Amino acid sequence: MRAPSLTVLCFVAFFCSSLTARADVEWTFEPAHLIPEWPDRKAVGLAFDFNRGEFESDERSDTLSLQPALRLESDNVMLRASLPFYRLEGPIEAGIDPPRETEWGVGDLTLDLAYTVYPIVRGGPFFDLLTRFKIPTADDLFGTGKFDVSFVASLYQPLGLGFAAIGDLGVRLRGGDLYRDTLLGAFILGKQFENGPGVWLAYDWRESPLPEVRRDEHELTPFLSFPVGGSSSIEPYGLIGLSPGSPDWGVGCSMWWRF
Repeated sequence: MRAPSLTVLCFVAFFCSSLTARADVEWTFEPAHLIPEWPDRKAVGLAFDFNRGEFESDERSDTLSLQPALRLESDNVMLRASLPFYRLEGPIEAGIDPPRETEWGVGDLTLDLAYTVYPIVRGGPFFDLLTRFKIPTADDLFGTGKFDVSFVASLYQPLGLGFAAIGDLGVRLRGGDLYRDTLLGAFILGKQFENGPGVWLAYDWRESPLPEVRRDEHELTPFLSFPVGGSSSIEPYGLIGLSPGSPDWGVGCSMWWRF
């Protein structure tokens, strides 16, 4: 089991924590281009996530995760590292009427590298290219023991009056022969109020790496973004599963502190 919507939550944290910074960007005109002056930033983050679901079985599973992270931003480049810790309660072993057990463990280390292409006209879209490396540090129950790499393209489009839309499309290339490579996509729509919170709704889709065992995952994630003191942000969220392969529901919160 794993925490839901990791790709969406990564972009949620990245874009929501960037909204305040982008709102404060100083724009200067140059021939045919608008160049933002975005200062270097460092940030530490902590995400909490809980979800519950049957995942196409007859038994309920509860997954709790804590995900500390470190992020470095320099102009249009972002580096991010995250290492989750899990608590899983449910049927661990296969078979008829397996006993419910509780397991604790470390997840896989993820390293993200994102590059932002700024708009060339005022009000144009931001375009992000993200590469994510999954390093197999997880205990057996919480990972595959293989290296993964994902490539995700994301388009962030301001719509005016504080509204914005984000669209993601990517592929995850999985190591080993057991799991197939998969596609993923997301769409996020919301509004960031001036000097106030942001209200957002994300739709997330991921292909199943084992289609003969579990179907694709479809989820809705409503979330809020609260800037705190100009250097921090808090993003509580909920999760609604739309498919048997997804959790039935979930809740969580991510927090970032810049320095």
